[in-house]
Amino acid sequence: MSGEGTHERLLALEERLGDERRTLLVGDRRIGLEGLDRGLAGDLDRRWGGFLEREGAADVTLRVYRSRSRGWLDPWKPGEVYRIEALGQPATRVVASYNFALCGDHEPGNWRVAIHEQEDEPVDRLFENAVRYLVARLGVEAGGFALHAAGVLHRERAWLFAGPSRAGKSTAVGLAAPAISLGDDFALVLPGDGEWRIPALPFDNSERGRPDPPRGTFPLAGIWRLHKSEVTRTELPPRLLALASLMSCMAFPWALPEFSEALLDHAQRYLDQGRLGDLHFSKQADLWAVLLEERSGE
Repeated sequence: MSGEGTHERLLALEERLGDERRTLLVGDRRIGLEGLDRGLAGDLDRRWGGFLEREGAADVTLRVYRSRSRGWLDPWKPGEVYRIEALGQPATRVVASYNFALCGDHEPGNWRVAIHEQEDEPVDRLFENAVRYLVARLGVEAGGFALHAAGVLHRERAWLFAGPSRAGKSTAVGLAAPAISLGDDFALVLPGDGEWRIPALPFDNSERGRPDPPRGTFPLAGIWRLHKSEVTRTELPPRLLALASLMSCMAFPWALPEFSEALLDHAQRYLDQGRLGDLHFSKQADLWAVLLEERSGE
């Protein structure tokens, strides 16, 4: 199906999944979630915890519709990396996965997602993937970018540990204790007043949100690309390698084709103003002894 045809199909849907509503807190932004059924709302309450409110104004709204037929992407094949793809031109852009499709709604700034319920993918999990994409898009529009990264809050500053699946992001968060986790799987980097900042996010491998998460955004101390090693050490790569490393950790760039140049520009601005290093670490590493020593040597 073409992107334009899929877009028309989505805008023609009228059946909401349910009547429940929540508001998702992402730093200083609020995303209204409308049309949830009780089952999905309850699952999100457990999954995202204190990042959700039952009432409240929203900056952006995502409305949830029921799709009676499958047909966004071909069925998930064994061993296949999870796919989220952009279809069509920017004016009729649809972002599709196996059991959901997302597009702009009739009203500017609002979105709709169509969900096809299947036993092979829990609804709360596929819905989180749709929301992750929307958060990444909002981040690019705000001048930042989303990363496959874990974040922790230490000495009132945020530290990001970036890398692909199995790079050791959750391990790094554990080694960084008692630093406060800001999410161990997905991070949003945003420009601030003379510094880069990140919010805490609910997207966590534990799939169970804390009741009272950190609110607002926090100044970013640096981004560290993870490499498993027997010896714990840091390196500051040359700029070209740093840019390639940062771009390789970005979330959903292939599903944001109209923002390709913006993502590159935001990455270059971050490297002009922020810090990206390589962190080689072992499972017994004293991360703060290494990271704070590296910072003190600036």
